[in-house]
Amino acid sequence: MSPKGCACIRMHALTASLRLREKTGSSCKSVFYLVLICILSWEWVRSAPAPSIIVSSGEDVGTSTSNNRPTMHTSVELAKFIAQQANMLNKELCKTPNLCENSLETLIENPLKLPTMVSEDGCFQKGFNKEKCLGKIHHDLKKFQPYLLYVEKHFTSKQGNVELIRFKTMVLANNLKTVEETTTVSNTQQSILTDGKSENLWTQKVTSHLILQAFTDYMENTSRAVRHSIKKGKRV
Repeated sequence: MSPKGCACIRMHALTASLRLREKTGSSCKSVFYLVLICILSWEWVRSAPAPSIIVSSGEDVGTSTSNNRPTMHTSVELAKFIAQQANMLNKELCKTPNLCENSLETLIENPLKLPTMVSEDGCFQKGFNKEKCLGKIHHDLKKFQPYLLYVEKHFTSKQGNVELIRFKTMVLANNLKTVEETTTVSNTQQSILTDGKSENLWTQKVTSHLILQAFTDYMENTSRAVRHSIKKGKRV
């Protein structure tokens, strides 16, 4: 109801109240005041604007309302969240006695060739190159997918947590995508998925630890790189 309509109703209510008071006297004063308050309160509630309700899927927090694309601030927070969750899962694995202390031997025997971030990628403060860096991160996050899938399959007690991290990683990769590209899974990555079933439980846990450790480091670097992009005053 428009404000003009509400004003008319209030005027009629006041007029009716005064007429009734003249006819009945002061003995019914309290009753008429109560009726008047109820009428005005009801019209105020009807004329009040409806509350704004935003239903979020969890990925659109902090997005730009003008073009519905995630802001760089959203990507920073998402990268930090992924890194924290991966670190927590890795600590959970390391509760197994001697697991993380002896993981270097497994890495030497079976190098995983996990994605890393080096100065040539243009992601560090010195020599920062936004387009090159974000393209590299987007590509590497997609390369991490089969590794995370390995952890998800073999870290059975935390499969749901790993699945969430894997999903969030793809969301972040899409947020940072600068060009269309097709990322293929290398033979090394494919062998991780196929050979995992023949490994013993200890090797599976150590491999999962190495993946989560490298992934956590990479996500921490990603968070810093995207934050540096913000300082440059640019957005994805």
